[in-house]
Amino acid sequence: MPRLGLLVLLLLALAACTARGSETPAPTALRIAGSTTMAPVLNELAAAYQTRQPHVLVDVRGGGSGAGMAELRRGTVDLAAVAWLAPDAAAPAGLDAVPVGRDAVAIIVHPQNPLPGLTILQLRALYRGETLDWAALDGAGGEPVLVSREEGSGTRAAFEALVMGGDRVTLNAIVMPNTSAVVDYVARHRNAIGYVSAAALTEDVRVVPV
Repeated sequence: MPRLGLLVLLLLALAACTARGSETPAPTALRIAGSTTMAPVLNELAAAYQTRQPHVLVDVRGGGSGAGMAELRRGTVDLAAVAWLAPDAAAPAGLDAVPVGRDAVAIIVHPQNPLPGLTILQLRALYRGETLDWAALDGAGGEPVLVSREEGSGTRAAFEALVMGGDRVTLNAIVMPNTSAVVDYVARHRNAIGYVSAAALTEDVRVVPV
């Protein structure tokens, strides 16, 4: 299964911030925006941090990895949650990339789709729009309904880098705004296939071995 690294990017200046003296700290806010894939774990980390540092209010927002990066550059947030940074890529100038965990890109179908598995090349052909019937891949008959993510999604960037190999996802793919929307759609449509964070899997969809 393709691996997907989860990163939080922060301004280098923030890394130098330290508590001063023993005086009672003033109330402050820590603003995080970006990957919807990372939101659940970031909310848990925020709750744990606020237990130890009650004067800090942590505000976690989604919007996608690209949106989080844009907000960080504008200075409207303190941290950007980014779900994909290529292994050989350096952090953008002026930012420091701090890994906080690892995840996997899971390929999902409707539970009633008997598709036994896919190779990377078969998956790539599907998302190029070249496979017109599930029967060609030993799945249930019918035209595959391809579900992708919006521009700026870290999960989409990972899928395109690890699976598509530079090829473009067909324009006929349905574009969803977040991970839960992909899971929801695939769970309700027998011929649908999508890709999501493994952390977002539910019993309403089935993971296809790759």
